[in-house]
Amino acid sequence: MNKRWKFCLWLLVILLVASFFKIAKVSEVKASWFSSKGQQPSAKNEEEFIEAVYKGMLSGEDEITINYYGNNYKEIHNEFLYRILPKVFDIDKKETSDDFDYMNYNLDEVGINTKSSLLNFVTITITPKWKESKEETQYVNEKVKEIIDSLALNNDTDYVKIRKIHDYVINHFEYDETLENYTAYKALKDGKMICQGYMLLTYKLLSEAGIEAKCVDGLGTTEFGTQTHGWNLVRLGNYWYNLDTTWDDPVLIGTDDFELPENMPICYDYFLKGNITFQKSHKSNSEYETLAFKEKYPVASEDYVEGAKQSDTKQSDKTAKTVMVHVVKREEDTQVSNLEVSNHLELPAIIFGALIMSILIAKKASQNN
Repeated sequence: MNKRWKFCLWLLVILLVASFFKIAKVSEVKASWFSSKGQQPSAKNEEEFIEAVYKGMLSGEDEITINYYGNNYKEIHNEFLYRILPKVFDIDKKETSDDFDYMNYNLDEVGINTKSSLLNFVTITITPKWKESKEETQYVNEKVKEIIDSLALNNDTDYVKIRKIHDYVINHFEYDETLENYTAYKALKDGKMICQGYMLLTYKLLSEAGIEAKCVDGLGTTEFGTQTHGWNLVRLGNYWYNLDTTWDDPVLIGTDDFELPENMPICYDYFLKGNITFQKSHKSNSEYETLAFKEKYPVASEDYVEGAKQSDTKQSDKTAKTVMVHVVKREEDTQVSNLEVSNHLELPAIIFGALIMSILIAKKASQNN
């Protein structure tokens, strides 16, 4: 056997040995993961993948790793932010209010990384970054339950439940003019919040009371200009109504020497409003203007009036000038990591090819001898 053939043969042997150790290393890492965290979740199709991501996010995990056996893993990776993640947020299970819109607005940013394996699956890792930790969300849930218990809603109509919750938020919280408190947790801790805090806390309270609610963001316009803003939709009967607890809570400007009177009437200017009234000052983002959304959440055109009694929902006069310029602090341009995928069978094919080449080289060498 000449030196050239011997060199090629030894090179292939080295590649085979290196491949073997790579397999052994991957198996070792996998076994270590199982022993430390329990069985790693797996999914064989997109629906199971969405459910696995949902469960991980609901638990407040900062890293969710899933073994995915489907062939559309590249589509899942590339479309995760704009198609897959909205489906995760669409899940609204009755036993919890931590999912659905609360999960959506609690997410600060998210990354995704997809890697091939030696077997017939890829490993997809989701890395969420949360505005509230799972311990903080648990605190919110405990405090929300205490508040709802204190309101004694058991024998109330849905309308009265909504009004009591609205009034509680107005009476116990104030607008955070530093624009720093945008979570329900910070609201409950500090007693101050911006519109996203109002929206999320109102959503939590309504959900705990058994009232269907939703969060909406868009633009709010006043005499001071137009700003990003957030509010709620709430279902009452067959229709949904707009509810903005932020703008019903007066904020003083240019009146350092003036304080709101203790017995100031509660404002209902943005309480259970139909679109005709509400859209004069609020414009929701395009995702809430689709035909599919409007069919799922039919918003009434007219304002809601309980029992045809105008006094129940009449708009009160404010004793102080208010400013309604509030900011939704939410990162819209969440990033997805670069695609890092390869064919399932890439490494096994290399090994198989190396074996064939070794056999052919050995055969050729023996013929030359």
